[in-house]
Amino acid sequence: MNHFFTQLPVIIAQFSLALIKAIADQLRWMGSIYYHIETAILGTVADISLAILSLRYLLLLLVIGGALGYFGLWWFLAGYLLIILIAVVRFFQTNRQTRTPEEEAAHQLAVREHQELRNKSVNFLRIPLRVLAMLVSLYLSWQFVEWKTMNHQSNSNAEPNLQVKDKKWTFFEFNKPKMDDQAALMQILWFDLNWSKDDLSVNDKLIISGKFHVFGNWSDAIIKPDIALLNAAVTGVNASDPVFIGEETYIGDQLVSSPVRLESGETYNFKVVLKARRSGDWYVHTQFTVGSGDLFYSSPDKKITIKGSLNDFNAPNTIPLQTDIKNIKSIEYNRSSVSVAVKDAFYRIPARAMGMTLTITNNGNSAVRLGELNIAGTRFLDPSVAQDETGYPASLLANKGLTVIDNSPLASGETRTVQVIAAGKAWEARHLSDWFINNKNNRLVGLLFFYNTEGNRQIVTIDAPLQSTNL
Repeated sequence: MNHFFTQLPVIIAQFSLALIKAIADQLRWMGSIYYHIETAILGTVADISLAILSLRYLLLLLVIGGALGYFGLWWFLAGYLLIILIAVVRFFQTNRQTRTPEEEAAHQLAVREHQELRNKSVNFLRIPLRVLAMLVSLYLSWQFVEWKTMNHQSNSNAEPNLQVKDKKWTFFEFNKPKMDDQAALMQILWFDLNWSKDDLSVNDKLIISGKFHVFGNWSDAIIKPDIALLNAAVTGVNASDPVFIGEETYIGDQLVSSPVRLESGETYNFKVVLKARRSGDWYVHTQFTVGSGDLFYSSPDKKITIKGSLNDFNAPNTIPLQTDIKNIKSIEYNRSSVSVAVKDAFYRIPARAMGMTLTITNNGNSAVRLGELNIAGTRFLDPSVAQDETGYPASLLANKGLTVIDNSPLASGETRTVQVIAAGKAWEARHLSDWFINNKNNRLVGLLFFYNTEGNRQIVTIDAPLQSTNL
């Protein structure tokens, strides 16, 4: 035993040295592989560069020929081309003949000079390539850290901050939306959204208008909009220093400055008038705040640019915040003559695509086609039927994202079962794909837009279980 402990330091030292040597050998081996790959890449770059450089004489010949043609010297151009043709023929004839010792020596000298120039070019480019590789690695590492930070923030529960100043309302502004509790995204369905301008100056007005449908089959797990305040929001802004000041809000044709009651299953139009206050690039949207601010239902946002100085801002006369609760009249739509039954719905994770099997019945007097699917303000269009002309945010719009297998006109009285696919990166914009992947009890809630031959539109609400699959 004493002998073992006596030899133990020696054994540890030998093991450590062997381990260090093995690691060093692996690093040398990896370095050798990298060196050969680097040399091959730089050699290819050098070969291409030298080949382009050697074409300078050919370029000169082309310039001379082009100049003769430009000035209309056609006989000179014909003679010039004949001389070049004879030179080319002579070159290939000479190349097939056996070289004299002097010619062979000159050829070998030219090959050696080319190889030396190539090696110098490779060594010259080696350091810049390594610097570039290091910078790219640092950039990718920074992007990864930033992505992880953004994911952490998006998963945090940042609470909105409603401020009332001098009995005048501004609007919700918050650091990062918690994705509105994704289920809430599908309870108030925003559509026909329009931002009046993309570029503003301080004191200019921005009008956000559109429609929203209050889903009829309201989830028991979500607060109902019995008392809801329509407002505007800017992502990443402290409410004490707002970007816009709210001037007017309309639901229907009624001017409102207080919470309202919304009825499930009804559709309303709205308009919010804002006055630009602070310069910068901002993402602006509307939203409903329910109850005491425990939950909010946000529309999609759009990037708005404001130019100018805060010192030039003129405060508007805003409407004082009222405390009474109003009942608002909804839009009177004719009952849709199209009925839809969802037989199944699934989201394919690798393809970022959702598929549905729909049984569609046309009870109207004219043929219809499916033109759009709207899920939480994310729009998928069949361009042969419907196109966007409103400047809708590109990240939320898949212009060619809707595919309907057999989307020929559905005649009056006809019933047809079709396969519908909505695909594209637009699923990522409001983190819908993450919700579908991570939530086991998904439901598909959205709007289908059907169009007849005259361009008239009918809207159908869908609600069905949604399965996620890795296939």
